[in-house]
Amino acid sequence: MSFLSKFFNFDKKQITDPPDISVYDINIIETNMDALNEFSYSLKDIQDLKISGLIIRNALSEETVNKCVSIIKSAPDDNKKEITSGTIYPEGFSTAIESFGKDESELNSYFVRNKIFRENIVENFGFDFESLIQDTFSQLSGGLKVEVPQGMNDKGSYISLTAKIIKPGQGSIPIHCGNVLQYYFDDFYEHLEKSTSVYDQVSYFIMLDPSDSGGELTLYNTLWSETQKIIDNSTLENLDGEKINIEDPNSIGKQQLKLNPGDMIIFSGGQIWHRIEEIRGSKDRITIGGFIAYSKNNEKLYYWS
Repeated sequence: MSFLSKFFNFDKKQITDPPDISVYDINIIETNMDALNEFSYSLKDIQDLKISGLIIRNALSEETVNKCVSIIKSAPDDNKKEITSGTIYPEGFSTAIESFGKDESELNSYFVRNKIFRENIVENFGFDFESLIQDTFSQLSGGLKVEVPQGMNDKGSYISLTAKIIKPGQGSIPIHCGNVLQYYFDDFYEHLEKSTSVYDQVSYFIMLDPSDSGGELTLYNTLWSETQKIIDNSTLENLDGEKINIEDPNSIGKQQLKLNPGDMIIFSGGQIWHRIEEIRGSKDRITIGGFIAYSKNNEKLYYWS
């Protein structure tokens, strides 16, 4: 069964403290790379939901974006993985578990390939994204060290970040939040949890090439702490059993965010329900990103995809 198929059959509820508020007010702050020193602890603020997220405008130059898009589009197919809505490059943990299951030898090889890919990241992506991510999140966390977790069985590493190519006519990325991932990819998350506080992980991505229309990131004003069940593409159910129609503005609030090429967004994707709107027009939507979380001892950050 595919991840999305399992996703919409999700019926596992977690015991949580009652939410402090019945409706979460979405609060996105915009800045630029030159002003990051004003947000030296904003990653913790995002995880604690004091702010919903941070948009960093022009994190990448136009020249860098164009180079990256060209290299990603021309990357060999054997490094790409087809998904329902398009393609992931290179393969991330969510598709690796579908490809290899629990085959230890295959998973070991996967982690080793990840490390080799990362050693050639400039050639593979056209830019040293790892240095950008490490520098950015170190600034946003008061100077913490930022690392990619080691792979299972001490083999290789997780992949640091992946490009996602969503194609017109192949739908969208349905509503979800990051805290459900630990139930579908339990082997990976059980391993990550040895070093990383994966619950309430933070999501981030950089827009490389937006679609002609559509493709916005939509954040909904309901949280995992109060809503933990998906009925279908347009319906959630909260812990009181009430149905929430996400297409009905009287049922739920939302904020749509449109990013320009080179913009980076960091948001509380583990806790805030969100989706990517349907891609329309003739252009693919290309982004690059992943997840980040504090280590168990809060002395460093780990990021992966």
